[in-house]
Order: sequence, then structure tokens, then C-alpha cells
Amino acid sequence: MAKKHFSFDDEPGKSRPRQQSRPTQAKPRTQTTKRPATSSQKHFDFSDSNQGTQNRKKAQPHIKRQVKQPKKTKTKGLKKWQIVLLVILVVVVALTGTMIYMAREDGPVYGDRCEGLVSVKNSVLKKSEEEIKSKNKLINTIDITIQCKEFKFDIDFNHSATENQAKKICYNAIKILDKNAGLDSYKGSKYSVLLNEYKNVKQFECDFYLTCSSGDAWPIYGTKMAGNDNISFSDAKIKNRSSYNKAKNND
Repeated sequence: MAKKHFSFDDEPGKSRPRQQSRPTQAKPRTQTTKRPATSSQKHFDFSDSNQGTQNRKKAQPHIKRQVKQPKKTKTKGLKKWQIVLLVILVVVVALTGTMIYMAREDGPVYGDRCEGLVSVKNSVLKKSEEEIKSKNKLINTIDITIQCKEFKFDIDFNHSATENQAKKICYNAIKILDKNAGLDSYKGSKYSVLLNEYKNVKQFECDFYLTCSSGDAWPIYGTKMAGNDNISFSDAKIKNRSSYNKAKNND
């Protein structure tokens, strides 16, 4: 289109001759390159973005977090060998109780340590106690027991007994016990196999514990070994007789 030029200096009524407008040449069209879409023109596809994040997650190596587990406290309990040991202990205690019970009854005394010993009934011990006391008026009390391979004599004498008299009574007590047992004699001894040897096994010993309420020679200890006819005595004199009697009475 032709451009009109206006001038305020021109007089009214007078018109200027029109100038021919130069033909405008059309500019050749140039090929426009498509610009990359700006950020405002980008279309967001949430499905694609989610898939991309999943791919990235898959690409990354999976690292396991090591979680510290609490240490397990070991519970204390009985092990197998402890249970076996406990059972053995119970059996041993039961067998010991049975042996003690049999020793108090009119039955033979047995034991691992006493294997091969001849049997002696409790009735023989009681009979011997009564006979020894009846033949010796100096005796207050007498008690004869068996502990495996030993005859234990606990004899308490009255105040008139002397040391020599008590020792003679010990020899008489052994003779009475040996007679009441009724076993075969033993060659070379005045006692039977009960106090010597039987089937190549040493038999019983005799231990004496002698007490008296008066005198300084008491208590007296005596021991007769199997195969030996003599008794070995050892004195245990009491220095303070009054203190000894008080302690004995308190018992």
C-alpha cells in the first residue's frame, strides 16, 4: 500500500501531486528451520517418565542394607553328658542307701571294696555284745558295728576300770565275736578265717575306741589287722579332764 505523507505546512485546498509508489519487491521466502521446542512447549508424559525412573532403578545395582540383628543370648540348659552324670549320681546314691539298709538288717554286707569277704549277720553282732557285757562288769556300754572290712568296737567303761583291764577285755571281745561267727579255724592263728584270710582275700580288721569318765589315760585307740593276732594300742590322753566331761555331757 502507498504511504501517505501528511504535512501541516501545506495550505488548505492545495493538494500535492501523488507520487507513484515504488513497487515493493516480495522478499523471497527462506526456509525456516524449526527451532527446538522450548521448555514451555514440552509435553510431559508421566508414563514415559515413570518408565525412565524404573529403568534407572533397574540399571542401578541393588545394595542390600546390612541390618544388625540382636545377638542371641545363649540359654543355659543341661547338656547330654550332664544329664547322664546326674542319672549315674542318683543310681549311686540309691545303691548306697540300699547297702546301708541291708547292713542294718540280718543280711550280708556287700560292696565293691569289700568283695570276697565272708558274711556276718547283725544277729551275731548283737549276741556278741550281750555276751561281752555280761562277762565284764566294768563295761557300761558296748556297740559293735561293721564298716566294710572293719569291726568297730565302741566300749565305755565305768570309773573303776583301769587301762590294763580295758585292754584285756578287748582281747576277750574278739574271741567271743570270732566264736559266735562259727567259721573255720585258720592255721597258725588262734582266730578263725574271719580275722585272717579266706580264699586268698584278706578278711576283717578290728578297731577299738575305749572311753571312761575318770582317769587321764582315756580315750584309748586299738587296732588289730587281718592276719595278725595282736592289738596295737595308742593312748590319747586328755589334758583337761573336767573340760572333756563337760563337753561330753553337752553332747
